[in-house]
Amino acid sequence: MSDESLELVLLCVRPCEDPQPDFILNARPAASLAACLKLLENCSTCDAILIGLEIADTLPVHAVRRLAEAFPDIALIVCAHAREEAEALMLVDAGATDYILPDAMDEANQKSRIEYAIQRHAARSLFRLAFEARACKPGRSWDWAFELGPDLAFKWLSDGFASQLKLAPDLLLGRTPWEIDVVEHDPDRWRQYIKDFSEHKPFTSLTCRLRDHQGGRHALRLWGDPVTAPDGSFLGYVGTGIDITAEVENATRLNDAYELLKDMFDDMQTYRERLEEDLEVARISQRELLPKPELLAEIEEQCHVRLTYFFEPTSELGGDIWGVVPLNNDGFALYLADFSGHGVAAALNTFRLTTLIQENHENRGEPALYLEALNARLKETLPTGQYATMLYGVVDAKAGTFRYAAAAAPRPLVADLKTGDIVAGEGRGLPLGAVLGARYTERCLQIKPGSLIMLASDALAESVNREGVVLGKEGIVDLVRSVVLDKREEADAGSLLVPFFAKVDRPLKDDLTVVICQIPTFS
Repeated sequence: MSDESLELVLLCVRPCEDPQPDFILNARPAASLAACLKLLENCSTCDAILIGLEIADTLPVHAVRRLAEAFPDIALIVCAHAREEAEALMLVDAGATDYILPDAMDEANQKSRIEYAIQRHAARSLFRLAFEARACKPGRSWDWAFELGPDLAFKWLSDGFASQLKLAPDLLLGRTPWEIDVVEHDPDRWRQYIKDFSEHKPFTSLTCRLRDHQGGRHALRLWGDPVTAPDGSFLGYVGTGIDITAEVENATRLNDAYELLKDMFDDMQTYRERLEEDLEVARISQRELLPKPELLAEIEEQCHVRLTYFFEPTSELGGDIWGVVPLNNDGFALYLADFSGHGVAAALNTFRLTTLIQENHENRGEPALYLEALNARLKETLPTGQYATMLYGVVDAKAGTFRYAAAAAPRPLVADLKTGDIVAGEGRGLPLGAVLGARYTERCLQIKPGSLIMLASDALAESVNREGVVLGKEGIVDLVRSVVLDKREEADAGSLLVPFFAKVDRPLKDDLTVVICQIPTFS
């Protein structure tokens, strides 16, 4: 863009009046908004309008709105002192393209900023035209603008009033706000507003309810600021409005619903009490799914291990479940599953899985085959979109192995109680109930006397501490190592979570289950 082609209209730009920067060529000054609008109507070419913060016949923000609507293809650039930068930014928010600060920028910087603003606005205009061609319009914080004359009657409405509200302008033009408020008119409310109008005070959130020509009800909310001439005479108000018809209708519906709910309150109280009783029964029943102390004691004695666990649902009911399955005198199966979601639906799925495990006795000693069988059954019974992550493994302390298969589960860890060394397993695999015919891989971790196996649901890794930091996989490794080195043979699920709970808020956002199988040192 060459200097010769740069044509500007200066709308009361006081910082540039004296002296005028050399880069401003073909400038046409206008001291008021009315003069500017008249000048632009007769101007065939104009690249930008420079707007000052002192305009004789209106507020700068209203000038920006009027010009942006009347001449959307012309860049609007605010010209202000450096101390007025905050006000300039407010005008940019109202629709101006950019701003310059002549007393803080050299002429080269001002010139390049104006040229860039013109280019950017031209590109934005093309983008806007493309949107309008598709019948789409970017959202704005106000729907339409207006002017009230000295008699406080509407004398101008922006195009948005008719285009967005689908209302005829003559519903407002020539009438005062209290004259258009005919639906549920409240004289007491208007008495105070009329007093404020007479004192030329600004008004905010003024609600008017009117009827259109077909008798339909509408509600408008208005904001307005008084405008005075340089000699102090009152010119009227300028402001903006939005359509709150839907908001008012929704409020009416909500009020009707509230009255209905009050009538239903007693019945709901009875229902809530009954629901609480049912949930308490469900909570007890779900905890009954966990391994009984007698079973754990039997496995500990036969297999020479020590089993501890921690279970805490995030709400009244949870989707985590763990258990043990006796296999022979030397080994047993250990599993931990986590169903998607929380609450009643997830809890019901834990009952489904427990039933399947109790019924399915084949391949209990083969982790991969066992998960494949469970997946086939869960695919048949789980509702669409629900699934479970699970780790199923066989502990053989005598052979020194933990053979397992995983279905998108958190990885198992094996820790040496003497050295604190950690070996991490693998948790990859398709979730149960997601894909029919899924296949799973058997993996193996070596265990020895003086080590432990840890299984945990994903809440442990995904919980965020009070500093906003997620524990993560490596954080779990560090946590287990520190507890093992501190507690040694006394490390269990409870001691593992002491430092964890010291840094997080409860209740957690997800169900948490931690299972520790310790292989003590043989005497």
